[in-house]
Amino acid sequence: MLNPWIEIANKLGKAERNCFYLKNDDYVYKEDKAIIDGFNKELNKDDSDKIILNTPPEPWRGNPLKANLIILSLNPGYDPNINKSLAKLIQHNEIIRKKLAEFRKNTMLLKANSFMPEDGNDNNESVSCKEAEDMLSGWYWTKKFKTLREDFCLESGLDELEFYRRIAVIEFFAYSSTTCEKGFPLYGKTSRYLKSQEYTKQLIQQIVETRKDEVRFLIVRAKKQWAYFLKEVYDDKIFLCKGNKGRCQSITRENLAEKDKNGTIQKDIYKEILDAIKREL
Repeated sequence: MLNPWIEIANKLGKAERNCFYLKNDDYVYKEDKAIIDGFNKELNKDDSDKIILNTPPEPWRGNPLKANLIILSLNPGYDPNINKSLAKLIQHNEIIRKKLAEFRKNTMLLKANSFMPEDGNDNNESVSCKEAEDMLSGWYWTKKFKTLREDFCLESGLDELEFYRRIAVIEFFAYSSTTCEKGFPLYGKTSRYLKSQEYTKQLIQQIVETRKDEVRFLIVRAKKQWAYFLKEVYDDKIFLCKGNKGRCQSITRENLAEKDKNGTIQKDIYKEILDAIKREL
């Protein structure tokens, strides 16, 4: 199956004025649309589980083909203050809009070199492309990675730039929603999976088959769904799961540890993923 995001990536790459927040629901892979429309129609008008199609989908962040650690999550969040209001502000800065659109295009096409843009602020823009990307993502993953990033830099002697080259996130489905309580598209049968998810599965299978000795996956959301979805290649040595219950996705030793009833750590998942990141690319 060809990368289903090529058409959307090229549309984003044109960097038109409204490329980060469209007036119409136009950021959707054509073979996904019918299922998404059906799901949204089942919900109340203002239901926070509605799938948002005004903002660019994010099937992954970083480059899963190159990363040493791949975080498996559920779907991108949506906050109108960030993904609508702030997006409109950012896209009115022509220099930043074009740089950020090109970065996100390359990410969708699996051509990005890093989780974050690697530009500085050489042209004295009001903000750098990296800062704009972080803002448009609600500073979410940079916060969740803070402890891991600092420990990596301390133990490896390498810098933040190198850290982000070794990290990727893959979402179970690529489209945004404010919440995901009703579990789209997890609540139905396998037939309710989106067409684009077939490519996600193929991509992960390819990575496991070609890089299983060097890559680790960390499941931080929807463990049962990921395990079933990837049952053909699922291996507990490759797919590690967040130990503590709850939805917090902060990557810390405490949040990842598997403990017994006395609170003693039985499996240090944090060390495993930190060691994976430190491997040579």
